[in-house]
Amino acid sequence: MENTDNKPVTSLFHTGILENELNSPSSVPPSKTVLEAWIKGLDELRKKDSSAQCSAFAFSILEKLLGYDASTLELNTSPDRFFDIFIKNTAKDETGAAVKIIDGFGISSAQEKTFLEKAWKNEEVSKSGFYLMTNLNEIRLYPASRKEKSFERFNLTDLLEDDAAFKRFYLLMNADNLMSGKTAKWLHESAVKLLQEKLTGTYPTLKEMYGPVYQGITTGLDEAFIVDEATKTKLVEEDPRSADILKPFADKQDIEKWATESRSLWLIYTPANLYNIDDYPAIKKHLESFRDKLEKRSGTQKWYELQHAGAHPEKMFGQKLGFAKESVNSTFSVDKSGDVFGQGGFYTTESDYYLVALLNSSLFWYLIRQSSAKKEDGVYELTATQIENLPIPDAPGLIRGRMGQLSDYCQDTVLTRNDLVKHFRGMTAYNLLPDGLSSKLTQKLHNWFAHEFDAFRSEINTSFNTDIAADDLQLWNDYFYQERKKVFDLNADIAHAEYEIDHVVYELFGVTRDEIDLIERL
Repeated sequence: MENTDNKPVTSLFHTGILENELNSPSSVPPSKTVLEAWIKGLDELRKKDSSAQCSAFAFSILEKLLGYDASTLELNTSPDRFFDIFIKNTAKDETGAAVKIIDGFGISSAQEKTFLEKAWKNEEVSKSGFYLMTNLNEIRLYPASRKEKSFERFNLTDLLEDDAAFKRFYLLMNADNLMSGKTAKWLHESAVKLLQEKLTGTYPTLKEMYGPVYQGITTGLDEAFIVDEATKTKLVEEDPRSADILKPFADKQDIEKWATESRSLWLIYTPANLYNIDDYPAIKKHLESFRDKLEKRSGTQKWYELQHAGAHPEKMFGQKLGFAKESVNSTFSVDKSGDVFGQGGFYTTESDYYLVALLNSSLFWYLIRQSSAKKEDGVYELTATQIENLPIPDAPGLIRGRMGQLSDYCQDTVLTRNDLVKHFRGMTAYNLLPDGLSSKLTQKLHNWFAHEFDAFRSEINTSFNTDIAADDLQLWNDYFYQERKKVFDLNADIAHAEYEIDHVVYELFGVTRDEIDLIERL
């Protein structure tokens, strides 16, 4: 018997997830004797009242065929309760499933609509449990965790003729698996795998659309090649030609979601066979102080050359799309300044704002997490190949344009927020700390906006043994909360734009509400 909607039903369970279980020697279904007797007596059973049908289904299908203990089956005796049978999970002291028996030879859309409305409002079944709807021949298994109509369908008559289908039915529905959480576990694993296949199956890759991803340079000795602003100024003052091979530098600490900002660091850019170090005496003198360490590096480079400048180092000097090799969240941004990236950064020369919006969406961060190694500290390690293989959906010009606008807006807003945060840090150091602007802020003062004013003041007192003058206390209190509100408002603006980006990306991939829930939950 077919469902009256006459639509194909997609399985909730991925064949690959169940394959090992189905092929396991321990996965042996019972004899079909009970099922044969059930089908044979079905016409007579349908002539009886609902109470008799309920008792028969509980005894024959649930107890004798699927192995549920009679003590766990609660038959409904109250007209106020919609479901006919509640299956108790005694190990977890909760209701693991609820069964509704309906009239008819098929299951209509109207019957299903009523069933789902009751199921979604029901609070008796646990979120990891299931709802069953049956007309005594067709059984539909609905996960309680789902927000949309999705079910696994079994036709008992068909199971008589199909041994593989019967084995699958028994695996998913028997008491041990359904009540122990195994069926729910397979459901979750299947959802992840099916979503992965949906998102990656038919789309061109990032590499096909935008070209390869490159890793930043490897110096082999950062302390020699990476210098601060003061050292850079000194080198240029000693020899103006030093400026020719001093490049603004950014590494993983400088690359954040939507924006890349250097910490005013500079790279002595000496790739293999490009410069004669004798032409840059100030640089040579600086590197000479590290010569012993430089000569101990692996590789064939000269002592003053970078260990590895990448396959196409010239490509990183212009505008590019960059991201950090290791991070706890998405860090894709357009680098407009032409910073040279260290080995902690990757980049592609196609700085498309539509692409940045895609990569910073929740859906893409989900894809990246699924294929990344996760360290104990929660940091994900990304690879060039992994990013190159990400799927890129096509989009109409209007959508591309809107995504580009949102991406550009997020970048500008992040930069505005960061400037505000840095300005307050400077004001704190200059006005409140003993060494002024040369003071090194603690982590708590660095992230001042994440705390209340009392905690901010206490940190100054504890870490620097000083306090805000009594006459200035109210002024600083007001200033603190005024600037913090600006930070919070800017963060809210960014979150609003990111929300719109997320939902555009969801539409591009055609994901469902349940799939969105999976993406945002994992």
